[in-house]
Amino acid sequence: MKQELITRFIGRIRVALSDMVLANIHQGDTESLRSYTNRFFTVAAEMEDVNPTIAIHNYCRGLISGDLSKSLQLVKPKSFPELMARASQFMLLEDTRNDAPDV
Repeated sequence: MKQELITRFIGRIRVALSDMVLANIHQGDTESLRSYTNRFFTVAAEMEDVNPTIAIHNYCRGLISGDLSKSLQLVKPKSFPELMARASQFMLLEDTRNDAPDV
C-alpha cells in the first residue's frame, strides 16, 4: 500500500525543465515539419516560465534547412503565436507536397 502511494505520487510530480531541453530538440533528417513542431511545442507547453525569445531561437536552431528555416531567418517572429502561424503555413505546404500525386 505504501509503495503504491509513493508510485502514484512520484508519477504526478512535474519536473522543472530548463531551456536546455528545448535546445536539444532537433528535427530529424526525414521528420516532417508537423512532427517536429508538435514535439517541440509539446515539451515547451510542459515547461514553466518559458522565455519566448529563447524558445523561438531554439525552435529555429532545431529546424533542418528548408523554406521555413529561411523564412524565419529573414524575418524573425516576435511571439509564439506568430511563429506558430508561420509554421502552420509551411506545414500545410508540406502536406500538400506530400499528398500530390507523382507525375
